[in-house]
Amino acid sequence: MSEPDETSAAFGQIYRDHSWGGVSRSGIGSSQEAARAYADTVTSVMRRFGVGTVLDLGCGDWEFSRHIDWGGARYVGVDIVPELVAHLRATFGGPNVGFMQGNLLDTELPDADLVLCKDVLQHLGNAQVARALDRLSRFPMVMLTNDRVLRTRLGWRHLWRTTEIGTPNADIPPGGWRPLLLREPPFGLTAEELRRYTVRSGDRTWIKEVLLWRGQRQRAA
Repeated sequence: MSEPDETSAAFGQIYRDHSWGGVSRSGIGSSQEAARAYADTVTSVMRRFGVGTVLDLGCGDWEFSRHIDWGGARYVGVDIVPELVAHLRATFGGPNVGFMQGNLLDTELPDADLVLCKDVLQHLGNAQVARALDRLSRFPMVMLTNDRVLRTRLGWRHLWRTTEIGTPNADIPPGGWRPLLLREPPFGLTAEELRRYTVRSGDRTWIKEVLLWRGQRQRAA
């Protein structure tokens, strides 16, 4: 199986099995409440830069995105799962809202003022992340959101202490997970940190990091 097919199969199975839990099939961090801080940041960036076109890579099931005020911008959501894209088109498609099936790693992507890439790269291996960043570097602005830290609370035998899960920037198979710190080796991305916010579920706490990468401008500088 080729790398794109392997990635597609992994994410398709995760979607069908609801493997990441939570209200949204896209995972706990994609519920309306959990993503409120992220949605506010998207709106702020769009207003700050007068964004007219948005490309949302790994748009998921639109559990929270349906509540974002896109301000009349042309929106295109991209997801790797064909049946999800068909559902999104039928349910949310409109004059300024479209969806396409595709893979960040090899699909020809339309131009956009702002690219959103939330909770995608943290599920790709390091070589795939590097390839994705190379492809994203042609866009003027990219908002990259990933888990920076995941903490879990230990039981009473450990006096309810917390411990961190996962090794940041460790290599993983497609569909896996680890904390992703894009400004640190081996990636070394030069990007502005817009926000950190917290998502909680049971004994687990995620600290998410939102970066704004001016890829095209920085590469030309």
